Amino acid sequence: MWNRNQLKVLVCSGLTFVLVASGSVQAEQMATPTTPAQKQASGSGAAADKASEVTMKACGNIAQKTAQAKLAANSPAVLQEVTALSGMERIATDNIFDGAGYGWRPGISYAFDNQGNVWGWGVQGEKDADFPQKLAGLQNVKQISGDHALTKDGQVWRLNDMAQPEKVAGLDHIQSISELNGNEGVLVLLKDDGTVWTWMQGESKPAQLGAFAKVTHIYGSSFSLFVLEQNGKLYYVSGQGQELKAELAQLVNVPGAVKQIALDYSDRALIQTTTGEVHVFDPDENKLTRAPREADGAVNMAVGGEGMYLFSKKDGTVWGWGNNTLGMLGEKQPNLVNVPVQIAGLRDIVDIQAGTDHVIALQKSGHVYSWGSNMTGQLGRLPHLLTEWTEIGELKDVRQVSTDMGKPFFVRKDGTLWGMNDKLVPYQVQGPKNIQAITSILNTAVTVDTAGKVQMWTDDFATCQELSLSAPAKDVVGGERRLLVRLADDRLYAVELQHEFVEKHGIYEPANIKIGKAEAVQIDPAVISQITKLYANAYTFLATTKTGEVLYAEQTAKQPAFVKVPGVKGVRELAPQYFVRYTTEDVSVYAMTDSGAVAELQFQVDRDGDEWKVGKVAVLPKLEENIALASGRLRITKDGELYEHDWNELAKKRVPRPVRLVASSYDYAIEGPGSHYHVLVTEDDKIVVIGYNPYGRSSLEPQLVQTK
Repeated sequence: MWNRNQLKVLVCSGLTFVLVASGSVQAEQMATPTTPAQKQASGSGAAADKASEVTMKACGNIAQKTAQAKLAANSPAVLQEVTALSGMERIATDNIFDGAGYGWRPGISYAFDNQGNVWGWGVQGEKDADFPQKLAGLQNVKQISGDHALTKDGQVWRLNDMAQPEKVAGLDHIQSISELNGNEGVLVLLKDDGTVWTWMQGESKPAQLGAFAKVTHIYGSSFSLFVLEQNGKLYYVSGQGQELKAELAQLVNVPGAVKQIALDYSDRALIQTTTGEVHVFDPDENKLTRAPREADGAVNMAVGGEGMYLFSKKDGTVWGWGNNTLGMLGEKQPNLVNVPVQIAGLRDIVDIQAGTDHVIALQKSGHVYSWGSNMTGQLGRLPHLLTEWTEIGELKDVRQVSTDMGKPFFVRKDGTLWGMNDKLVPYQVQGPKNIQAITSILNTAVTVDTAGKVQMWTDDFATCQELSLSAPAKDVVGGERRLLVRLADDRLYAVELQHEFVEKHGIYEPANIKIGKAEAVQIDPAVISQITKLYANAYTFLATTKTGEVLYAEQTAKQPAFVKVPGVKGVRELAPQYFVRYTTEDVSVYAMTDSGAVAELQFQVDRDGDEWKVGKVAVLPKLEENIALASGRLRITKDGELYEHDWNELAKKRVPRPVRLVASSYDYAIEGPGSHYHVLVTEDDKIVVIGYNPYGRSSLEPQLVQTK
């Protein structure tokens, strides 16, 4: 046990850490400049006043994108061989209800061939499947709902991702099933004799639901049930917030006999009569309204999450209106689409099915298309979980990799900026030119060109604003709401960005970004010229120096001031990317020396509502050794092994090719989903991806579902 007056010194591989008894260190406040010369060097005085008048101006003549992608010349598009799923006869999805929400958008998809073999992708029990996998142990499958499958001979089987499917005893002569996963997992059964029954796991036999007779179809949401009788009458049995009971059944006053319905997890429904008319059912008001006339005569219908309505026509086109969830009705369409619009890129469609936040469509050829959320791999064409070294393409002369904007971007030695499209093909981003480096703030790209101009790019790089600075910029890093700009004369400024959040397709995004006040960052003038590299996370700006010291400054401080992490010497670079937003959890920053020792620096965050500050800085005593590259929690050792801290999915393995660049992105909030991934560039120019959700969480252009 160490008392307050004792210090413990650790020296390892040239890295020195001084720890106080509590395991934390107090930051050393740097000398405050006092002379006029010192004030000028630190960014104070008249120069600071001039720089504090930072404004934005239009970048000038920015080339508009006539095409999204200029493909990489003489480069293979994709290094993985994939083929389209084919020979399918039917498709299905399941609505997956999540009571907590927090932006979680999971899903599952199915496709059936004419022999009743089933392929599934997306959420599958304890595992997710990025590409269609044939369900083992089942044949002649007629329907799948939740954890149960119905075969053509009327038997019900329970699916088990850890073992073979098991036949459920006592459930025979079944015509249709519907599992209400949000209502205690009730399985509703339509028997061959037209009666309706319910059953739950563990019960010895099913129980009849009311006196329904001559029922031809049942349609289940996450909670409730619609029952269609032979005479065309439709009943709604609400299970919202209550047990499913027959006495709750209400006759839906449809003007005519019902032909078909489609519904989402929350009981919103499209109802079509035998005359072809389509109506919208609102469960909150328990009433019908007439759908747009364009939907009349629909061949197939589907309802996605939050009230997105889809239908296919006899000519094989697909149309939709309502809530433009995630932009699935068209990224450039408004949040609410009142008149049906055609979904581009689809033809000869014979069926459509909507999950909670994704859609699949079956083509007459037997191919399947998908678009929407891909959080659990439900699109079947973009891997969301890569636990192995995965080479996805090739791009020569990459100077920098950026992973902070939902998908990777690459700066090449010729100053061009490149991205990776939904087909995993490199493309040149139109607009930015002569780029020296790229960073981001508020999910918005910020570049520095070779002339020292700092430019902010919005609308997917279609528009640009330039910062008016008193001198060319040397480099810039983006924090949570401030940019840290270092000018050519080494002055440092923290530039505040004001913004508002605007809903776009169900997601709130920063918009109307404007320049706020620019503050001169306080720093010892003897140190400022020693800075080698700038870094940032959500809470702090960081820097390394030529002497191997680590500096940090609170981003939200009225006048940010760089202070030293005391006792830390010999640091070559930092890996600051890992943290959890909106919590008071410690923020981890990893420091590496030239000799390959890595230590974890933990920044304590003290939070009071929307206000926070950095408290103590702790240097953990455990060191990693023999590290060649560090990025976030990813490590590549000097003897060629790759692993990641605290992520069991990525086991330690030898890298097949030497790596020269790596960048990481971690995006985790208080609860709900997150993502993190790593992009590596090898010495022979291969692009490698490892991690979770590396290509963004959705894809809005319908494309073919693929198999490996």
